[in-house]
Amino acid sequence: MKQWECRDLGDTQEFLHMCIRCKDGKIYLDQSTYLQKVIEHFNLQNAKPALTPLPEGYQPSLVKENASATLHSKY
Repeated sequence: MKQWECRDLGDTQEFLHMCIRCKDGKIYLDQSTYLQKVIEHFNLQNAKPALTPLPEGYQPSLVKENASATLHSKY
């Protein structure tokens, strides 16, 4: 603050459309407000949600050969 003109606004609450919260020594990032604005901008409030094709916690493994057509069609 001695070299450049600036001011202390306290703890960061939002940065790059991410809501930032600190609780119990952990930092939580949330983009739900931004996502809601995007949904409204593209008029998708009544869109049906889609499940992801991968299960939670999926850990990919390295495969050196080319994927089969069946595998390509899944994703």
